[in-house]
Amino acid sequence: ADIDITGQDAHHIRAVLRLRAGDALVLIDMDGNRAKGRIAALGREGVRVILEGVLPSRPAPRAVLTLCQACLRAQKMELVIQKATELGVSRIIPFTSQRTVVNIAGGLAPEKLRRWNEIARLAAAQCDRDRPPEVEGPASLAEILHRFGPEKLPKVILFERMAAGVGFKDFMHQAAAAAAMVGVVGPEGGFTLEEISQARDAGFEPIGLGGRILRAETAAIVLAAIVQYEWGDMGCPGVDE
Repeated sequence: ADIDITGQDAHHIRAVLRLRAGDALVLIDMDGNRAKGRIAALGREGVRVILEGVLPSRPAPRAVLTLCQACLRAQKMELVIQKATELGVSRIIPFTSQRTVVNIAGGLAPEKLRRWNEIARLAAAQCDRDRPPEVEGPASLAEILHRFGPEKLPKVILFERMAAGVGFKDFMHQAAAAAAMVGVVGPEGGFTLEEISQARDAGFEPIGLGGRILRAETAAIVLAAIVQYEWGDMGCPGVDE
């Protein structure tokens, strides 16, 4: 059977991957089903692909990482979503807090949400991931704490001013056998002491990532990479992280 690919996917095939007629590629639908195909023709309207067979499904990820990221300025937020997708984050929840400088209220929120989910979808295709993470509608920090507070799973909130207490390495050692985890990363200006106190009351462990103060977008990427490494989901071919 033949299928026609149009829109952003066709542009990605032509302009980014620079594939040509006769080249092989893997097709993935929104349910994570995979098939192999070969390009029959490329044109301005789209790309025609000949399906050559169904590929076996991949094993489920070892654990589910939910990244709660305070809304950042446009390019920074898009970078976090792109890299979190590549690093196997299962769900991304943007939120607002006291020091959030980005206003996504009103009619802007749906537009931003569509853009963020499209970035996640394209990043998933780029890194050969079966399913992109779901980027949920923006919440508030209070809603995040209320939602996950009752959950009996490892919960961490990054706070650059943590000089003592549980270290991230010790925290991950304790959480190694968990089936899911929630990580909260703040905005450019970080969290207030009041917010950290509220998070601790909700069962979140405030933890720093060492002696250096990282940018918000860097902290999110580092968090995702460390968690996936500790869970053993990095460097394992065939696993949809």
